Amino acid sequence: MKILVTGASGRIGERLVDWLETNTQDDLILTSRRKPNFDGRRSIWVGGDLRNQDTLHKIFSYHPDIIIHLAAAVGQKNSSSIINYEDIELMPTLSLIDYILSNQYSVKFIFASSGGTVYKDSLNPHFETDQVQCSSLYSCNKIYIEHLLWLYREALHPVILRISNPYGMKINPDINQGIVDIAVNCAKSNKLFNVWGDINNIRDFIYIDDVCSAFTRSIQYSGSMYEIFNIGSGVGISILKIMDLISDYCPKFKYDVNSKKHINDIACNVLNISKAQKMLQWRPTVSVENYLGLILG
Repeated sequence: MKILVTGASGRIGERLVDWLETNTQDDLILTSRRKPNFDGRRSIWVGGDLRNQDTLHKIFSYHPDIIIHLAAAVGQKNSSSIINYEDIELMPTLSLIDYILSNQYSVKFIFASSGGTVYKDSLNPHFETDQVQCSSLYSCNKIYIEHLLWLYREALHPVILRISNPYGMKINPDINQGIVDIAVNCAKSNKLFNVWGDINNIRDFIYIDDVCSAFTRSIQYSGSMYEIFNIGSGVGISILKIMDLISDYCPKFKYDVNSKKHINDIACNVLNISKAQKMLQWRPTVSVENYLGLILG
């Protein structure tokens, strides 16, 4: 099988590529604007912009069977220019889908959505059937793409993974994203960590290798032509608790709280993962508590 991974140089993408090269025998076609790190044994990189038809022609000359679509303007969840933001964030996805449909390619489309941003504030773990809402341009686009994939489900056979808050990845210095990874890096380098928003907010954190395992299960999934799966730990933990855990291992760790709230801030977001456990035969294996103990202990 040939698997196309878009956004292959991103935080999730680089680890996923390494995971697929190690744990599958599939050939990989990688696309991103920046060349990712990969061993090249079974991987081909196609640089370029998904909005460019020449780039798409070259990508599909390798005839991918599976598409794992990660490409997104991560870290730009709010923008002063809607047009500029959507040109970067949404248009590459629309261009990719339009190309597939126009050329009548037969593919399976696995989409990385955002379980951490598409749901309403709730003290109860979210099921996939819960109502979604836009809290940012980023989450609006995720919801829109999910609906678009539903519309063209017969052609694209979509599997949508609503991923919570992944950790255990490399830090991109240009993107302020990944509270666990950034806080760990600050603790190791004796730098002050800035907490933005309410430190008592509760989040669902998921280890990156468990996310990669969910993608592998999604590739193997052969059920209905459209499914959405929550991919998280299923357990909520407050930002304050994360800070306390890091402080236990690094007593010199210091953090500063900017508690200014945004109108669309979500106080509690936890995912119910029972559907993925049952239908994908998937479950997380690493808790954030154990991870911090291993990385800092």
